Amino acid sequence: PSSRCEGSTPPAPRRARRCRLSELGRCIQVLLQDSTAIMEGELKAQSLLPGCSRSAVEDGCLVVAYEGRSRMRTLTVRSGEKLRTQHGEFHHDEWIGAKFGRKAFATASCGSKRRRVADERKERDSTTAAGDGDLQKDAAASRKAWIYLLAPTPELWTRTLSHRTQVLYVADISLAIGRMGLKPGMHVLESGTGSGSMTHSLARAVAPSGRVDSYEFHESRALAAQAEIECHGLGDFVKVHVRDVQKDGFPVEEDRKADAVFLDVPGPWEAIPSLKEGLKEDATLCSFSPCIEQVQKTCEAMATVGGFSDFRTFEILLRQYDVFTHRTKPLDPDGSAEELA
Repeated sequence: PSSRCEGSTPPAPRRARRCRLSELGRCIQVLLQDSTAIMEGELKAQSLLPGCSRSAVEDGCLVVAYEGRSRMRTLTVRSGEKLRTQHGEFHHDEWIGAKFGRKAFATASCGSKRRRVADERKERDSTTAAGDGDLQKDAAASRKAWIYLLAPTPELWTRTLSHRTQVLYVADISLAIGRMGLKPGMHVLESGTGSGSMTHSLARAVAPSGRVDSYEFHESRALAAQAEIECHGLGDFVKVHVRDVQKDGFPVEEDRKADAVFLDVPGPWEAIPSLKEGLKEDATLCSFSPCIEQVQKTCEAMATVGGFSDFRTFEILLRQYDVFTHRTKPLDPDGSAEELA
């Protein structure tokens, strides 16, 4: 007896199914090739310095030294230099050639003389207890302070950058980029460069064939942001302009209109009129505002200017947790934990 339900279509012949599967295989292969190209572009943008490999540390490469969740710093690796922390000294020469994500051990202890003597005694005891040479090295290294060497990404840069202004963090950035539907090859406008946190994430989203034009009214902040962009190897597709878009509006480029615009300014409604001619018909506008009154004025401006539709407003309430066997701790913004009853 047939197991088919009444009204269902009969199964396709085996040869037809084989053809369809082969076509599906070709489609999957093409999609994989396209996604590989996109991933290569994103990885190229994630490597903030052009000469910095994604797999190993090199001389002149940008590295994030991870001491803890609330203790990270970004620095350039230079032969002959040292990183001094409260836990010890780390020689850059020992980092060169190491893979990202590996531990780097301190070569000398810092702090009080009593602490240094105690560290040396522990190292001698562990060395004496181990008979094999490799075991001696491992035992000695286990007693030393260490840090993680992480590859620079926009997310880590956001947490380690120098704050010239207030910055957006991962939760807001990811929602904005996701809702704007950014992908390689797009042209994005940004107003309110500030410390460059959002700018780096926009650059990674549209790299390597896209373009980001960021506008900042404060000249010294704009110059500092552009210098960081050039240092991080993103200058080919990011340009920071000195311009007050609230007063002068966005410049209109007839030959290349923008696919999306991101506003992070006190009065985003003042920049709305100039965007009508500078955006493509299917472009997306995203505005970040801390107050609901700013949101209301921006929506009213878009309705008055016309051409905008499908207004949506989101609020993100993010809380991180540390989960243990018998207790749960919510994390404070500074990374510390407080136990719940």
